[in-house]
Amino acid sequence: MHNELNDVTKNFINSQLRNVNKTNGKRWTTEDKAFALSLYKRIPRLYRYLENQFELPSIRTLTTVLSKIPFASGLNPAILNYLKTQVSQMTELEKFVTIAFDEISFAKGFYYVGNKQTICGFEDLGHLGLKVIATICDQGTTNQAALSALCNETNKNGGGYDFIINNQTVFVIYDVPHLFKNTRNCLIKCKIEFGPNKFAKLGHIQNAYELDLKVRTYKQLRKLKQHYFNSADSYIKMRVKIAVQQLSESFAAAIETFTAVGLMPTEASHTAEF
Repeated sequence: MHNELNDVTKNFINSQLRNVNKTNGKRWTTEDKAFALSLYKRIPRLYRYLENQFELPSIRTLTTVLSKIPFASGLNPAILNYLKTQVSQMTELEKFVTIAFDEISFAKGFYYVGNKQTICGFEDLGHLGLKVIATICDQGTTNQAALSALCNETNKNGGGYDFIINNQTVFVIYDVPHLFKNTRNCLIKCKIEFGPNKFAKLGHIQNAYELDLKVRTYKQLRKLKQHYFNSADSYIKMRVKIAVQQLSESFAAAIETFTAVGLMPTEASHTAEF
């Protein structure tokens, strides 16, 4: 049976036999600590329960293990070295990449970390050989302000859609799901003109849903719910999934169908086109 067990199971059984009936002086191998740490980081509450049922390292022991792992400000050298090895095997075309990010809080200054004997606050940008051609983020006000300032600072031609770093032009792209959400939220407030005498309206989308609900035997818009059109609900306005459904191809097809049979006004076809 011992030969049929994997290494993780063998190590766990050995740790139980080694430390059973010991109140003090329990000994843990590196593998024991790594396995326990993986459990604790997934569900801390469950780990506290298992700690009473099995012989496991204490949470204090796991915290000590974590404190010995070198995490410093800036980029992790081990990860950079691994990426550099992978990049060296790429073709020139594969080295073109985009950077996806979200905003985080930063503060100026340095501080001293006693247990590591280091001063944090310095940053090493590093060079891997990758060629960044675009950044991707949501349309949060912080992201927009930062990218706008960067574009104005580095690109004297203006435009606000690209900036220059190390003579490399980097384009600003806002991620498509959040573009859907913000577009839908704009429709909640007002109609959108996207061509000469062409207007998209949220009312047409809601009207199509209500007609599909009442008229059609086989529903085309089954995933939508009535409360999805409650514009006063801030939770609904934040859901990207709902916005994508409301601006989907299925809705456009439904609007075109209802317009063609005269159940919706002709101008509703503009919303379908939008």
